[in-house]
Amino acid sequence: MAQRYTPQSDEEIEKYHTAARTETVQTINRLQPAFGGEFQPGLHQNVPAQKKFANPAPLGLGAFALTTFVLSCINLKANKVVEPNLVVALAYGYGGLIQLLAGMWEMAVGNTFGATALSSYGGFWISFGVSASWGLLRLLFDCFEALMLIYGLYRLS
Repeated sequence: MAQRYTPQSDEEIEKYHTAARTETVQTINRLQPAFGGEFQPGLHQNVPAQKKFANPAPLGLGAFALTTFVLSCINLKANKVVEPNLVVALAYGYGGLIQLLAGMWEMAVGNTFGATALSSYGGFWISFGVSASWGLLRLLFDCFEALMLIYGLYRLS
């Protein structure tokens, strides 16, 4: 059985603690510097080493495609489904939130067009989910034709 080393004097104890503190401080300084950036970083430099994100465009485009496809099937009354219940969940979660996040990741990668397009469509799908789930248009308009006109103009936007 191996015996543990136990310091015998106060000097040995102090020497042991000093060495442990020094090693700990050196490890912390090596792993996490006190300040890792600049106050004025300058313009964005598109260096491939800085791109640590995967390409978020397929995620955003997939979210747009699926949500649009489901809404189009409802508009076509495919399988005799006429209520937009399913597309509301997609509009909030996949077409809205995920697409908005993909747009923000596009911004982090440095793709301004992808960030603008995906974020805009993400916001659109969230607003569509809000309008479809709350039924605000049905409360505001008694006339079905006026409701469809306003809703059509909304979808054209």
